Amino acid sequence: TRLNMALEDPRRMVAATEAALYKSIDQGHTATPRATLISALQSSFGEKAEQALDLTLSQAVAFTSGPYVQAYAPALMERELETWVREVQRPAETQQEMLLVTDGDSRNELGERQSRADGTTLTDEQRQAVLGARASRLYCIVGGAGVGKTTVLKMLARLVTSIQGQACFMAISGRASRRIAEALGPDLAAKCSIKTVAGYLKS
Repeated sequence: TRLNMALEDPRRMVAATEAALYKSIDQGHTATPRATLISALQSSFGEKAEQALDLTLSQAVAFTSGPYVQAYAPALMERELETWVREVQRPAETQQEMLLVTDGDSRNELGERQSRADGTTLTDEQRQAVLGARASRLYCIVGGAGVGKTTVLKMLARLVTSIQGQACFMAISGRASRRIAEALGPDLAAKCSIKTVAGYLKS
């Protein structure tokens, strides 16, 4: 009212809808169920909550995805991530990537050789993870505490540095970065780049 803007001014309707979507983002959701969004808008616009949402969608400030509504920025980020994931799933192309896949060792022999490098014996799942990541541009290694994810990363770092590549490790926090360095050991860590995500973005 201090701006002499009517309750049902289209600009206010769009801004309120976008604000509700970003409030959902603050809670960890990149998309909001349409029914939830309408309910939130009803406190400001009553029966015209649907109108506020339709107006927002018509101005491309937000988009629908099935039963969900997304603000422009997270929708754009997710599309970019989708494009990136598709891109990195292509076959290896660079010389270094090809070396990782076709350096002449059989998959089993490589797994055994790497497992003996520091006296560590890899489980079948760990060996599969090392060899799978070796042959893929995008590979997810998941599991609970103590299953051996760190050992797998250590073996991957050895693989990359063995062909004069640089193994780069990122972590959310400085504490996690230090944990990676400790797990790799001083000699191997010295050959790798280990930073926080923020540190990589800054540099």
